[in-house]
Amino acid sequence: MRLIHHLLKEKIVCMTRDTKIKLSPARWLLVLSNAFNSPVKIIKENNIKRTVRTFLAPWGEICLQDLKCGIKRQALSPFRFSRGKRVWNHSLLLLQNKFPITEPLLYLEIKNGPFVTRTFTVTRWIDSTNLGKTAGEKHLVSENFLLGLLKESAELVARLHSMGFVHMDLKWGNFLWIPSQQGRIILTDLDHIEKSGAAEKQGKDLARFILSALEYQMGWEVAESLVDCYFDSRKVRPAGLENSLAKRIDRKKSKYENRHQFNIAKQ
Repeated sequence: MRLIHHLLKEKIVCMTRDTKIKLSPARWLLVLSNAFNSPVKIIKENNIKRTVRTFLAPWGEICLQDLKCGIKRQALSPFRFSRGKRVWNHSLLLLQNKFPITEPLLYLEIKNGPFVTRTFTVTRWIDSTNLGKTAGEKHLVSENFLLGLLKESAELVARLHSMGFVHMDLKWGNFLWIPSQQGRIILTDLDHIEKSGAAEKQGKDLARFILSALEYQMGWEVAESLVDCYFDSRKVRPAGLENSLAKRIDRKKSKYENRHQFNIAKQ
């Protein structure tokens, strides 16, 4: 495998937006590598993925992610878009439809022959608070204000599904709210986003959002109000969506009811 890897020609592909700066892909890679060396904050780091908050001209403060592709992802990469490329493409489509997401600024991938080995993504940094933190520390805002944010988020999920997308990780921590802005909710962490109008996937996606009401001990009444808010916002529903949602909630509810208690015990 190493010999084959050595013989293949390396190629760097880079796409940017919202900048007039024109650099070669190799130069952008050097810029990103230097930016990783001076992070303001390390958000996530493991053997596969590193995510940092840092500064990058010409955009200012940004979120920079480096994803190393494992052997399986590399082997499949000639036959499908890499995760980074898929997120880039879907993000641009969402932005065209004025859907509020963390704004993509750059995508870069390194290829050996037809195989993608590594990807970098840059999104604009947003000073915000996520709903998971707000729900976990309820003294930060009033209960009515929190419920308003949650209902706005449920409407956002309905809009996403109506556009034919599923997020696949709709935990409350992936909803950001910006106090100084009207239309306060922004969806982030699009790593697993897919194009799908399937009732099964949309039901699973929605269930993750609804079950967080149990995770944060807000009860079934809040959970049901968010379900109502979602369906009130959907003009056309795929057949079987409600059944998919009900099955998923029934299967996972005990896990989320117990998760909050487990987190408290760990503290």
